[in-house]
Amino acid sequence: MHVDFQKHPDTKLRNALVVITYLNEGWQEGDGGELELWDALACKPEVQVAPLFGRTLIMEQSEIALHGYPRPLVTGSRRALITYFYRHDLQVFEQQFENTHYLRRPGLPADRRLQMALRDYLPKPAVSALRRLRSRLVYLKQK
Repeated sequence: MHVDFQKHPDTKLRNALVVITYLNEGWQEGDGGELELWDALACKPEVQVAPLFGRTLIMEQSEIALHGYPRPLVTGSRRALITYFYRHDLQVFEQQFENTHYLRRPGLPADRRLQMALRDYLPKPAVSALRRLRSRLVYLKQK
């Protein structure tokens, strides 16, 4: 059982996903070699994935993505095409992407641009108070 590497050794990008496509023609139950996905906190297997030809598994990578092949193959070998997908380490971007960010596109009305600027620069409680005030004003205007 193991957890895959978390960062690429050269680019330092975070290992985000692994895609495994099995290439075992004629695999049958009892041949062994099933991939087990474990609950790392409970330290027990949760899912077994048989290496059937063409079966594709997409697995998120993390410090607790514990997996492996604890039961050896009875005969033959297990073949698979494995592809890793990388991303920038999200810790670098956490501060920037706490909230939804909207695209400032050409032709956006001034009131919408003002709303976006206020949402970006004011603390959340102030933004919430302004939203409540706006809703109240719209309600009173309709009466």
